[in-house]
Amino acid sequence: GMLKAGEVDAVTRASIEASAGLKLEDVKPELLAFVVDRSRQAGNAAFKAKDYKRAVDLYCQAIAGKPEDFTLYGNRSVAYLALGRATDAVLDASKSVILSKSQGKPWAKGYYRLGCALQALERHSEAVEAYREGLNLEPENKGLKSKYEEACANKVLADEAKTRQEGTARRDLVLKLREARRKEVHLQMINQYKQAMQSPNFEIEDYDWRPTFFPRSRLKPQKNVKDLKQKPYAKAVINYCNALAD
Repeated sequence: GMLKAGEVDAVTRASIEASAGLKLEDVKPELLAFVVDRSRQAGNAAFKAKDYKRAVDLYCQAIAGKPEDFTLYGNRSVAYLALGRATDAVLDASKSVILSKSQGKPWAKGYYRLGCALQALERHSEAVEAYREGLNLEPENKGLKSKYEEACANKVLADEAKTRQEGTARRDLVLKLREARRKEVHLQMINQYKQAMQSPNFEIEDYDWRPTFFPRSRLKPQKNVKDLKQKPYAKAVINYCNALAD
């Protein structure tokens, strides 16, 4: 499977050492610095040529030789993002920010890289915070300002969409509850009606649920009472009422 950004560095370092037949810490510092710089330059050239996979591989080589260089993680973050690997881009950008802060050299561009990667994942609130941190370091940085405003606008749109979605979900729930309650009441009325038609002998405690099953008939005046008495439903209701009266 595809290795994550946090795993690939150890693998790359081990691969380089195996192919060279030596440990990187045994290499002369000036020679190692030269190799790292050439890998960085080759990675930048590959990125400009839009060969993003090779750019990632070359940045990996550079990081293997100089894992404390936070700018290399920033560069690889951009290459990962160009490949559509936004999660790995966030990991690398986060590492560049953490390393730069731990070395007492907080890097505004690292926050820029982090914000871009977070936006690609539609994590707009976090992107806004990343750009804001970058602007605290470089208040006049036009690129950071522009991306900060864009992220703020996206956050507003996302929040509005979420609010609408939650409102729709609440309305759907209310409608479902109403429908369930309507069906429950309807079933109760039918059961009461059936019981009433089958039980003409009532006790006094039965009065609490009497004619609740035909409220509309009870409230609506009937014009032709004689004709009404011929209907089976009306006969049943009349018999029921007579039984109650008795």
